[in-house]
Amino acid sequence: APSLAHPIGLPAFRGRVVAALLRPGRAPRRGIRPEHVRLGDGPAGAPCRSGAVATVEYLGADTIVSLTTDSGDRLAFRLPGASSLKPGDQASVWWDEQDESRFDAEGRRVN
Repeated sequence: APSLAHPIGLPAFRGRVVAALLRPGRAPRRGIRPEHVRLGDGPAGAPCRSGAVATVEYLGADTIVSLTTDSGDRLAFRLPGASSLKPGDQASVWWDEQDESRFDAEGRRVN
């Protein structure tokens, strides 16, 4: 089974997998690395999403959490150490827009 730490079908660059905002059947258009996504509401104007926790994968030093957003997108984010989040919990996340990666329809990075 694929690990959320290396999801199948997500673009990679510089040897790192990108956690993309995905919708089934659609190529990623924007991506954000899991380590750049922060739990919480974030400052005004910051990109943010809310939704239900789909999976929680404890990896020892970190935990990778997969969130199904209210709009149906999926994204993964990394938390330090263990997390009390569990599937079905509601969560909000945010990130700095400058940390986003942009992709064309074929999944090639364009920025």
